[in-house]
Amino acid sequence: MIIVDRRAALIPANAARTSAVLITHPAMVHFLADIFERAWDRAESYPFLPVRAADAAPEVIPAIRGSIQKLLIEGRSDKEIARRLGLSLRSLQAHVARLKEEHGAEHRLQLGYLMGLQSNAAAIRESAAVSRGSGTVAPGSDPGPS
Repeated sequence: MIIVDRRAALIPANAARTSAVLITHPAMVHFLADIFERAWDRAESYPFLPVRAADAAPEVIPAIRGSIQKLLIEGRSDKEIARRLGLSLRSLQAHVARLKEEHGAEHRLQLGYLMGLQSNAAAIRESAAVSRGSGTVAPGSDPGPS
């Protein structure tokens, strides 16, 4: 159904929708507009997940996601992150939605917290590995027999 300026309505004339009927009677147009508005008010939102940008260029995505994670942990806004990385706001939101899914976060604050925890844990593991490799003893580890 198409309603133009609340003066005319076009509705399909057949099941294949290859032709239409033009309705110009004011009471009928008003009735059709009212039905549409009532249906629109009762409708549930479609679960829109923008994934097209998030699925593109697999060789570039990890670097972009790393930058997004760093900026999210710093508490930057979506607009600021998108501008700094040269992404559209919608593309950034697709990446953030995918990150939330990967980390099991329900909202952005929780995502930042979980990524911060993961970042700290990785830094601790890396520090411990460097300490073991240089012959020094990591704090809290047993130096073993001398």
